[in-house]
Amino acid sequence: MLMNKSISVIIPVCNVAAWLERCITSVLRQGLEESEYEIILVDFGSTDNSLEICRQYEQKARCVRVVPEGKTSLADARNKGVLAAQGDYICFVDADDTLASGSLRRLIPYADGRYDLVRYWSKLVYGKEKPLDAFEDGNVLFTEGGLAYMRRFGLETFCWCWLYKRSFLLENDLKFYPGIYGEDFRFITDVLLKDPLVLSTSIRSYNYIIRKGSLSTKRSCMNSRIWTDSILDNFKHFSGISETFRTTDPVLSDRFMRSLRDRVPNLFAHMLKARLPEDEFKKNVEICRDFMTLPPDPSRPEGKKMSLALSACRFLSAHPAMYPLTSFFLPACFRFLLQTTHEP
Repeated sequence: MLMNKSISVIIPVCNVAAWLERCITSVLRQGLEESEYEIILVDFGSTDNSLEICRQYEQKARCVRVVPEGKTSLADARNKGVLAAQGDYICFVDADDTLASGSLRRLIPYADGRYDLVRYWSKLVYGKEKPLDAFEDGNVLFTEGGLAYMRRFGLETFCWCWLYKRSFLLENDLKFYPGIYGEDFRFITDVLLKDPLVLSTSIRSYNYIIRKGSLSTKRSCMNSRIWTDSILDNFKHFSGISETFRTTDPVLSDRFMRSLRDRVPNLFAHMLKARLPEDEFKKNVEICRDFMTLPPDPSRPEGKKMSLALSACRFLSAHPAMYPLTSFFLPACFRFLLQTTHEP
């Protein structure tokens, strides 16, 4: 029987040959012995030479394992990686992103079994901007439960930038939902709702590389239509959870609503790009109207660009007849405004 590793790094792979070697190489530069960690490459239907690259690294490094998943989804690939993992803790890395050198060596002292989740941070890398070569060190900021974390910081967006205790995920049957976009938003919120013991640091070590054509940046009408449906589904799901906390935990309920409010501009950007029929646009606006009327969170200063984006949403919701015209130029404006306010 194989001995457990300290950390399993799960990398889903599908048609990412152009970026995959950069990603894997960065994870191999963590200052750890091969016996301390493993890299699990889950290929879920590549038609380029991504799987071949994975096999090459599997032959080069004993800590690399390839798990072919067949033609499935990103969510299924992540779930398969969790089941295949042998590490006490798990982290996720997207195949077009990188880890700064030495990051896991710096974080591994916190992965000692006391905490269910360990939080670290990312740098958003746009265009030709230089990613982090080495991690930016930091301190411990927070050590409480997941519900207390959300009361203080609101909802999270991404599944990366966390170390998860594997036994906690398995014991609570926590999985990614296939069939939706932005499934990591649903996943990390479900994890925090189980009230894990969280240690949050200010260490910055993950390079989130924004590239054209990725799932999160692709702006075709069809892609934006799927994003619109997924975001609306999350709005309904999390507003329902907010309602369950309204009397028992009003602070947490309010955090849910304000966090959803900050996601309204992203929804509008996708609705505009999808060029929905006007009656469908009006129907969707009604779903998120209550969020738009919420004032800013007094504990989290709102940037000017987010304020402008929300103002544009309110204008369109009050003047839906302008929707067909603005669908030609407002999506680009929203992308500019959201780019500078995007933070995990």
